[in-house]
Amino acid sequence: MKKSIYISGISCILLMMFGCMFKVMHWPGASVMIIVSVALFCTLFLPAALMQSNNEQKEKNRSTLHIVSYIVFVACMITVLFKVMHWPGAGALLFIGVLFPFLVFLPVYLYNTREESKINNKNFLGVMFGLIFLAVFGALLSMTVSKQILGK
Repeated sequence: MKKSIYISGISCILLMMFGCMFKVMHWPGASVMIIVSVALFCTLFLPAALMQSNNEQKEKNRSTLHIVSYIVFVACMITVLFKVMHWPGAGALLFIGVLFPFLVFLPVYLYNTREESKINNKNFLGVMFGLIFLAVFGALLSMTVSKQILGK
């Protein structure tokens, strides 16, 4: 199971990287690669990885955390997909995608890990770093620079 999770994760990442490279270079097939990689990531890799993580947990009461993690990841991936593909509604989704992890995931994470004390500090710092990175990345995606500014 772990081997298939690693293979699907690496293949999704590679497909996404090649799709982004093709998109930057304006080569044909970029859109298909990006859409397929996000679809495979959200339907194949992410559920399998979260189920494996849930099965390896000592406490089995963390299924809510894994479900919320899946929903937040999918919302963020769809937000990035809309922004990269320049589809309508990307701005509204970006606003939701930046706030969603803080308003939904963080309270559930803090509630589920409230009993852990020393181990939780490293995990909490990692989660906060990830959420801050997500917020900064979303803010950078939302900024649009006009051609007039770049031309001067």
